[in-house]
Amino acid sequence: MKKLLLGLTLVLMLILPTNINALEENYNTTYYENGYYYEISISVTNSVARSAKEGSKTIYCKNSAGKTMWSLTVKGTFTYNGSTSSCTSASASTSITDATWKITNKSSSKSGNTAKATATAICYLNGNPINSATKTVSLKCSASGKLS
Repeated sequence: MKKLLLGLTLVLMLILPTNINALEENYNTTYYENGYYYEISISVTNSVARSAKEGSKTIYCKNSAGKTMWSLTVKGTFTYNGSTSSCTSASASTSITDATWKITNKSSSKSGNTAKATATAICYLNGNPINSATKTVSLKCSASGKLS
């Protein structure tokens, strides 16, 4: 009887889905533009379902001292099957860590296998705009489930 219960328990554990997610990867690239450094980071959360993936891509604007001024993140969920992939949702979020910057015109969109977020950041000095940057960050899913 114990062996039967143990066997049934093992079968149920293999069949029933769980909600456990695992962080797959996180990497950075950096480039310099107009006196600021932009660092791009991707984080991928694997779903137990092999045909679904969720992740985010963030661009950080940093000054020459390495302090983050502001950031823009796109979060996307995707389905894939080995031959095609599709973005099922996209959202945008921003963060300001330097009070001289303000974010305007934040938006998100999805198309095909891509999630996008766009925002404009404006730097003010004594109430006057002195610098601005419009950035778009895109997160794509390949047919094999790789996010880039």
